[in-house]
Amino acid sequence: MRLLQNFGRAKQIVRVSSICISLLLFVWQPIHGRDAASAEDLFHLFSGGARPQAYSLARSGGEGAWYALAEMANDSGYLRMAQRLWKKSYRKDPHPFSEISLSKLLISKPKAFLRPLAELRIMEKRYGPSNLLKQARIAVLAALGRQRALSQEFFSGEPWEAPVLAAKMSEADSDIGIAGMIERFVLHVEDPAVLIRLPADLLGEVAQKSLVLRSARMKYAAGDDSAALEEFGRWLDMLVENHTVCEWEAPSPVFAEIAAAVSRLGQQEIWAKRLQEAGATLSGAMRYASSYQAGRLFRAQKLYQEAAAAFTTAARAMPQGLDADRAIWYSLKTAGENFAVSVTDEIDAYAWAAANWADAGRFVDVTGEFVNRRVARGQWPLLESHYRNYGQYWAGVSRSQAALALGIAVQDGWIKEPASAKYLEAAYESAPLSWWGMRAAGILGKTIPIQPAVGQEEFSSSDQEANLFLKWGMIDRVVSDVLASPGLYADQTIREVARKISSSKPRVSIRMMRVLMRREGYSPGREDLLLLYPLHYNDDVGIAAAEYDIPQELFHGLIRSESAWDPEAISRSGAMGLAQFMPATWEEWEQRLDYPDDANPMDPATNLIFGAAYLSWLDEREWTRGWVDVLISYNAGGGRLRGWRQQLRNYGGDLFGMSIPLEEPRTYIAKVFSSATLYGYLYSGLSPKELHESWSLK
Repeated sequence: MRLLQNFGRAKQIVRVSSICISLLLFVWQPIHGRDAASAEDLFHLFSGGARPQAYSLARSGGEGAWYALAEMANDSGYLRMAQRLWKKSYRKDPHPFSEISLSKLLISKPKAFLRPLAELRIMEKRYGPSNLLKQARIAVLAALGRQRALSQEFFSGEPWEAPVLAAKMSEADSDIGIAGMIERFVLHVEDPAVLIRLPADLLGEVAQKSLVLRSARMKYAAGDDSAALEEFGRWLDMLVENHTVCEWEAPSPVFAEIAAAVSRLGQQEIWAKRLQEAGATLSGAMRYASSYQAGRLFRAQKLYQEAAAAFTTAARAMPQGLDADRAIWYSLKTAGENFAVSVTDEIDAYAWAAANWADAGRFVDVTGEFVNRRVARGQWPLLESHYRNYGQYWAGVSRSQAALALGIAVQDGWIKEPASAKYLEAAYESAPLSWWGMRAAGILGKTIPIQPAVGQEEFSSSDQEANLFLKWGMIDRVVSDVLASPGLYADQTIREVARKISSSKPRVSIRMMRVLMRREGYSPGREDLLLLYPLHYNDDVGIAAAEYDIPQELFHGLIRSESAWDPEAISRSGAMGLAQFMPATWEEWEQRLDYPDDANPMDPATNLIFGAAYLSWLDEREWTRGWVDVLISYNAGGGRLRGWRQQLRNYGGDLFGMSIPLEEPRTYIAKVFSSATLYGYLYSGLSPKELHESWSLK
């Protein structure tokens, strides 16, 4: 209670307490000359009254200690203390912490030094220019009112460079292209709120359409959607009337702002047509952005034919790359949603897409839907032909899925070919760690190939910063930074962060390891797979599985897929705990198992017992034919399963699982089975063949 009285604001207490706990666990070690510190000492560390203690910690904390303490203080809301510590870090810490500290200090307090620009020049001379130092220099020049110097800064269009552009406008003679620079900034700056910093009295040379656009984006930033759309409409009319293509053109965020305002006001019908018509007249990135947003608005109205046409127009307007791939993805997704589209048109759309996408990995979901429709309709010649002609352009996991479907179809007699081995071998080789590859391994009697991890290991200043924060126990800060910008960090850094939180935050640890799995050229080693597929609550899982005769590996795979081992997980639909029970189902099983009405779904042992009992009950129903049906029922409901069994072809479990029309249960089956196979392989040394036969897969 006394601690609470010392801090009037509860928000500060919550923020500071997590930092203090970290300090207790990681900072106050014997190397600092004492074995422990009182919580109250640490609560006061950043309050302004205990500066000597903080400095003592920093002096004995090793390289980067001043910077680590500064970040702790800043994260806790003590900016003045952070500024003092950043200043110390600049003087005492090695690079890159000294550079980061100088930049953060001057951005937050431009007059922190008598000669701040000289300090920046010294740092640049030692280590070269950087965006951080540039941002700090802009902050200092703006604070000092150095318009002439600001106008000489290189301008690339980042939102934080608005003071540079404003200075260039006031010093127009310094750059004859100032009007064009302003127009590009108004069109492309990501944050429209910064446009208010461009003084209106200096916009005399700017084209009228850019002035209208500036007004529209400022109103959008202020939340006035109706007024913003009126101005956006004026700008669009002017753009269509007098449009020129520039080589530097890139898709502008303006069209996304238009679509967002339109959606909030419910004006999709009017604006979808308006943007489509504009896209037909515009060219390049303008055509792309206008047509792409038109497609999004048409799709929201379930006008799939119009949406597909708009997305195709957008894709053709851009060269190969992320933007074109985004439009191609939507065109394929929309084609699948359009029940009126002919099979020929769908095949043609996928053929064109495969020849034009830049990264096949972005299309795994829609190619999976393509395979699903062919399997569900029994269109085996079409699937075989498309796989033969375009499978080479697909991602490995997509090739593996299609090849497995074809191989099992041959085995089951749906395709009249002499042997299925060529397809099954292709499924295994294309993506051996996918469910499709592992299922092929089970049929062929092959093992799961696990090699030492392969990936990039170049360490950057971001990695150094992350390792410093880990040393000082700032786990939450590192996790937040890595998940926000994973591309800044090396494989080993991400792996180390995932390892640190594997026990306490398994869901987040698994999420971080998935970041590595998505990297181009990355191949996971055994250590990585153990982090991706951790064992938690193993005794409770074993007890529940044994009591209800559930294969333990399958139960492990299901729990990982449902909650990623987070006992307090609550889904958006309200499902709770490790096995993700909906409240009504939980109440039903309280009665079935004779548990009290207040049984806690967040209790791991109880939740696992309920989950195993429910799985066993599903397995015993006459309308389930094996574990594929059980998993579909667990995820999508027994009613849906029975309906699909009546409507769809009389396939065995593998093909039936591929043929059901909903993506979520299809994906769920693959996730649970692949996880279960890896759990059995990693922890029990069982082969895919042994596991799959024990589950009676066929």
